[in-house]
Amino acid sequence: MNCQEAQELLLQIDSLQTSVPPWPIREHVEGCAACHEFYRKLCRLEQAVAWLPECEGAAEADAKFQRMLNSRAVAARPRLLRINWNHRLVRPLLAIAATLILAIGGTLFWHAMERRQEAARTELIGQMVSWNVELGQVATPADRSRAYAGGVDTYRQRMARLQLSPVERRLALRLLEDAAWLAQHNDAVAEADRFSETATMLVNHMDGAAANGQSKVVESLGKSYSSVVDKGINAKLEQARRLGLLKTERDVRLARILLNRAQMRGQLQGMMNRSPGLAREFFRQALLVSGDAQDTDPSHIK
Repeated sequence: MNCQEAQELLLQIDSLQTSVPPWPIREHVEGCAACHEFYRKLCRLEQAVAWLPECEGAAEADAKFQRMLNSRAVAARPRLLRINWNHRLVRPLLAIAATLILAIGGTLFWHAMERRQEAARTELIGQMVSWNVELGQVATPADRSRAYAGGVDTYRQRMARLQLSPVERRLALRLLEDAAWLAQHNDAVAEADRFSETATMLVNHMDGAAANGQSKVVESLGKSYSSVVDKGINAKLEQARRLGLLKTERDVRLARILLNRAQMRGQLQGMMNRSPGLAREFFRQALLVSGDAQDTDPSHIK
């Protein structure tokens, strides 16, 4: 068996992922570097195509096409087209076509991989934000310590496995640091102050993601921001008010929190004005929990 025959037979196999080529083909591929590389690229292309989402109506269109072929096959036997594979024009054209197919398949494969990695990184940030918010809602130091110990190693391991961007890594490290701090402290105003700094980092990350057209990242970050403002900053300030902890010596921190929130609202408003279509809704939802942009009076909690 020569290379041309082996490669033509490989192209006739329905699925290289689930089917083992017959022994004569395997024997040639294992002993031929060129055909082995051809086989490897075909497998990669098949895997990349398998990851593509199925278009709506694809199954129905395929069934209709098969019925059409069957009906024509009954009416008349199709005329076979014979190709001279050794023609001086055919082989270069086949090489160009194969190169284009593999290049497109490789591009789609790596694009799909990048989207999966982006989704995994975004999910990690969202879960770490939720972990911090939940730690802030735990009442006793002992329970906080247990909740912290139950998650910290898992999140560190996931951070090590994922290729986080510099912005994502800074945010993740800050969330680890805040979680450790929350496990050892129970000060409503100080917690609100830390949540305020986290919210600022989330808004800055949203700004960068919006500029890069990462709508799903913006959506996830917007949900995390709303959770931090509502269940972190606002809830802690309300708790401090009920407990009578908003003393004069702490008004400086409170003023900083409210001023920071007003600045974040202005930044969100700017992002919403620059964003098209449905993306505006993500920023609008984040703005709803951010209060009045002009409210920097420490006597106003929400």
